Amino acid sequence: MTSKVNGLSDRMMEIKDDLNLSYRDIQKITEISKSMWSSYRDEINQPSAINLYRIGKYLGISVDWLLGLSDKKYISE
Repeated sequence: MTSKVNGLSDRMMEIKDDLNLSYRDIQKITEISKSMWSSYRDEINQPSAINLYRIGKYLGISVDWLLGLSDKKYISE
């Protein structure tokens, strides 16, 4: 059983909306499938370390922010 990170799903959807990305865009950029992203959104699964890294690196997002450990959302802030 995986423990859930409070707010992770909301933060992932916030980034999708902030960057005005479709699921197809996210899949192309991060190499994370639409179904996997949906499972994160629906809190069925939690992202693996490599997928957190991909989200952060390719979308310019702080992994610490995604995990609720920082208020700094974008890497360039």
